[in-house]
Amino acid sequence: MRQLLSQRPFRLFWTAIAASSFGGQFFNVALPWLVLQLSRSDMALGSVLMTAALPRAALMLAGGALSDRVPPARLACRRKLRRELPSGRSKTTKM
Repeated sequence: MRQLLSQRPFRLFWTAIAASSFGGQFFNVALPWLVLQLSRSDMALGSVLMTAALPRAALMLAGGALSDRVPPARLACRRKLRRELPSGRSKTTKM
């Protein structure tokens, strides 16, 4: 582990992943908080949370079936491309 942390590219990569994860989790707290602040309604909060959970549940089922059929390296590569191509950050990497 110390060997990895001594390399600057790995530290930068790890820091970027941590910041991205933190941002994603912050959104999971901020959205319900915003709904409660704007509407003061438990029903609105439940509706927003349910609306967010339904697609996630459906995609988890489909993703589980897909991961049983596709080699893990190919699936990871496709996921990376789908996540990064819209923002233009993708770099060519060998797997």
